[in-house]
Amino acid sequence: MSSAHPAVFVLSTNDDLLDQFREQINRNSEVSDDVFTLSSISSSSVHLIVPSATTVLLLGRTIGEEAQKLISNVLRLKFTWNAPSPLIIAKHELANGARGQIEELIKIGRREWSTTWNEELARLRTLRGCKALDDRRKLVEKWIIRSDMPIDIVIIDTAVIEKELSQRFHVTEPFRLSPALGPSVSLKPPALHWGCWPHDGELQVSVRAELSEGCLTEEFFRGMTEKVKNTFSWDYIYDWVSGVFVKQNEVKVVVSEVRKTIIEIAARVDIDELEEENDEAMRTVWSIFAPVIACFAQNAANIPHTMYLVLVGAPFFNKEVSQSARAFEITELLSALNIARNVVFRVGDESIRLQVDNVFPDRRPKTVADIWSTDIRIEIVASPTSPQKSFRIEENHSAVHDNSMFLSAMKSKQKGRRVSFGAIRLLPAFGDEQAPSTSLFMEHPIMEDHTVVSEYVDRLLNDIMEETISLR
Repeated sequence: MSSAHPAVFVLSTNDDLLDQFREQINRNSEVSDDVFTLSSISSSSVHLIVPSATTVLLLGRTIGEEAQKLISNVLRLKFTWNAPSPLIIAKHELANGARGQIEELIKIGRREWSTTWNEELARLRTLRGCKALDDRRKLVEKWIIRSDMPIDIVIIDTAVIEKELSQRFHVTEPFRLSPALGPSVSLKPPALHWGCWPHDGELQVSVRAELSEGCLTEEFFRGMTEKVKNTFSWDYIYDWVSGVFVKQNEVKVVVSEVRKTIIEIAARVDIDELEEENDEAMRTVWSIFAPVIACFAQNAANIPHTMYLVLVGAPFFNKEVSQSARAFEITELLSALNIARNVVFRVGDESIRLQVDNVFPDRRPKTVADIWSTDIRIEIVASPTSPQKSFRIEENHSAVHDNSMFLSAMKSKQKGRRVSFGAIRLLPAFGDEQAPSTSLFMEHPIMEDHTVVSEYVDRLLNDIMEETISLR
């Protein structure tokens, strides 16, 4: 594409329609060396779009679920990246009734975004107040109103696409449609250096940021991995299609993308190789891991997401448990750490305590930014006038034997492990009124409804466990 031409991406609900359009405009450009090249991508590869670019959607004769999904996906992408760039929706044989249908689909896409983040705001209102919660709430409130973002949306007939683009960009030369290509990197993950699951004796900590469906763009992800590679003078660097692996002394780090929706940033260390105590090992890990997380976190406020801290390794817990891993939604974890010293899980009839000192040696993070700070030294002291409280996580056991919830790593001959997810809630101390729930649920506090707890954890496990730390 000529540097003088703006980027334009063309998507369709129907690959045949995209091929027909390609033949139509490419035939017109065969006699010219100077052409305006449009980039075509399949509807399943929305992540290849540059959000700031003009997007053209090709719709067929009928408008159904596929058209609604495509419009919603593109709108979500624009809202996520706060990019009110032009959107041209071209329908085959456009009629007045079809125009109204398309306008309604646009309204639905806006409502879906608003509903998603209003539900998150409702969940946050069930948590105990703290600085991390206030920060998160302010961000979500800003993200919600992106659904009202003014976008230059044009609805036209497919027959006049070239005329519309020519007038919009003052183009006189013919058009050509060429496929947008992904990165030219290895398809093979770093299997020799990084197994799908930590071995016995290894500790792993990871930050998992979940974006809206299809909104993790290739442009952003590759830019982030380049920053990661420049963070240190690494001993070893390996790029592959789903991320980057780097190594500094005994600490290994992987930054990977999952389903074009999730960024997984994981650090791993072998305690035996490091020959240090658990807290010393984690000091070493955080000194390298924190700057890597910052490569994402520096822009996190502008990118609507939900973040989890995933811990793998027996030293993170005070008792041996069958599940050697746990994931915490960051805001809930910080709410717990800000109000009480202990985060306690219930596994069966047993209470398991998070070994906070082994996770965050010498510090207690109060805000999300503190998670990746290597300088923070915050001491949490229980108030002498109020009893200490524990945060307990209700565990779902109905899912223990559901094989579909296991990590994809289990498909190999390696022994599989599981990541457990649950909801943190503040247990009232003696004499207290019922404490506000800090569960992961939306719209209303959940204190005793274990059916709802089970349903939530089932869904979270199904969605996340199959992909956690899975390198493809």
